[in-house]
Amino acid sequence: MSLIFYGICGEGLGHCNRSLAIIESMPDCRFVVLTYGNAYDYMSQLKMGNVSLIKIEGLRFSEKDGAFKFWGTVKNCVKYLLSRHKNNEVMQSYPTPDLVITDWEPSVAKFARANGVKCVSIDSQHKFRFSSPKNLSLFLKAYSYLVAFLCRMMIGKVHHYVVSSFQKELMKDRVNVTTLQSFIRSNLLKLSPVCGDYLVIYARQKEIAKKIIDSIKGSSFNHLPIVCYGSYLKGYSNVQFSAVNSEEFAKDISSCRAVFSTAGTQLIGECCYLGKPICVVPIPGQYEQSVNAVHVNWLGVGVGTTMENMSPEIVDSFMEKVQTIQRRPSDTQTAVLLIKTLMESPYECNPFCIY
Repeated sequence: MSLIFYGICGEGLGHCNRSLAIIESMPDCRFVVLTYGNAYDYMSQLKMGNVSLIKIEGLRFSEKDGAFKFWGTVKNCVKYLLSRHKNNEVMQSYPTPDLVITDWEPSVAKFARANGVKCVSIDSQHKFRFSSPKNLSLFLKAYSYLVAFLCRMMIGKVHHYVVSSFQKELMKDRVNVTTLQSFIRSNLLKLSPVCGDYLVIYARQKEIAKKIIDSIKGSSFNHLPIVCYGSYLKGYSNVQFSAVNSEEFAKDISSCRAVFSTAGTQLIGECCYLGKPICVVPIPGQYEQSVNAVHVNWLGVGVGTTMENMSPEIVDSFMEKVQTIQRRPSDTQTAVLLIKTLMESPYECNPFCIY
């Protein structure tokens, strides 16, 4: 049985769900999953016979009042840099793996280079490095170039890059770069989407959840029931607040009328797979989500707005345009085939690319 180290960024659940789609599709491999934060808390509740889950030191974003805080994140970054040697000690306690996979987690990529192990980067962040910043403001273009530089600094050189994103159309063809649609977990793959009579909200920030609920309640669609995941608020009728549960969340987004959410790449991709229109409200100061919101509008898969502009009028406009969008495929199995080919190929050879 092949041994794979899988490093996963623990901020939010997008990295986690993308990685779980791969892990679930490779039951013949043993995984040592190294993560932290939200991803660790979530994965520790799952039963996965082929996974050893390890909590590591990780880079944490700083948020206050629902907004991303730059200097707080810089402080957390310094703390991480001073403590990441602990992650290497954990990995050294295991046998040398056959492959290392990183989803925006830098310590496993560094371990792979130091120990001569093939490493694959599978994330959405590298879209900034291998795409053109189309339809973006000057500020967001500058941000995109900055993140492209951070990709080089944080993850560095690996054997192959896999970019999984609903923005696949914007990617550039490169050697050793595979661009794919989003990876969908088995709990969604087995469902047949239908158009229901309720709305789903996903927002871990209470301020954003409140803004979305207030906008829906002030709109012409205030009669529709709401299921809100990630936040608990008091004083609302006809709203069910739920903790994030993968099975229940999958069922709800597959059979709701529309989804309202922050602008995480993975959830947008899941809605594209289901053919569900989505209205996204980026976390203030989280500029990757602002880029995603622009591309949601540009690609016609929903509506992207801002927390300041979110309003009953936006809800009315979005809901009046709600219709089943063209479903996009899941590229999980394509990624699994690529991973297996990489493990079987000689280290010196460049593996195939899929475009």
